[in-house]
Amino acid sequence: MRICSRLLSLFMLATVLAACGFTLRGTTPLPFETLYLGVRNNTAFGSWFKRAIQAASPSTQLVNSPREAQAIYVEVSSTRDLREVSLNAAGRVEQYELTVAYTFRMVDQQGHVFLPNTSLFASREVPYDDQFLQAKSDEFQRIYDDLEQSLVPRVLRRLTAPDVREAAHKITAQSAATDESPLVAPDLAPLPADQPDAWQRDPPQPNSMFDR
Repeated sequence: MRICSRLLSLFMLATVLAACGFTLRGTTPLPFETLYLGVRNNTAFGSWFKRAIQAASPSTQLVNSPREAQAIYVEVSSTRDLREVSLNAAGRVEQYELTVAYTFRMVDQQGHVFLPNTSLFASREVPYDDQFLQAKSDEFQRIYDDLEQSLVPRVLRRLTAPDVREAAHKITAQSAATDESPLVAPDLAPLPADQPDAWQRDPPQPNSMFDR
C-alpha cells in the first residue's frame, strides 16, 4: 500500500508540473542557497514559476524578503501585444498575432548582477472573425495565458545556464573576501501591495482593438 501511495503521489506531481508547462527532466539546481522571487504567488505565472523552481532546485530555499536572499529575481517588465497579420477583401482583420514580451534579471543584495536584463518573447497567430467578438476575446485571453505559461521553463533554463552559475560563484567569492554588508537597493524592494502584478494587467479591450 505504501508503494502504491508513493507512486500515486509521484504521478500527481508529474501531472501538476506538466499542466504548468514544465517538464521535469532531472533537477538542474540553481547555484543559490536562498532566493527571493519578485513575482506574486497569487498570479498564474507566479504559481507556475514557483513550482518550477522548487521542482528543479529543491535545495534552494525561497524566502519572503530580498533582505534574506542570496539572489534576487527581479521582474522588470511584461507586456501583451496584438498585431494585425492579414486583412480580407473587405479590409477587415482576419488574422492577429498575439505576443507576450517578458524581461527579468537576477542580482544580489549589493546590486551585483548574476544575470543582466534578459527579454523573452512568445507569440502565436490566431484567425479572427468579428462576428464572434466575445468568443474571440475569451480565446485571446486563454492564448495570452498559454504564452505566459510557455515562458516558465525558458526562464528557468536561463537562470540555470553555465554563465549564471559562473557569475554566482565569482560574485559570492568576491563578497566573502570584501565582507560587504547586505544592502537592498530601492528597486529590489518587494512590490507594494496595491501595485498590480505585471501578469495581471488586462490586455486592451476587444471593443477598442477591433472596432475600426
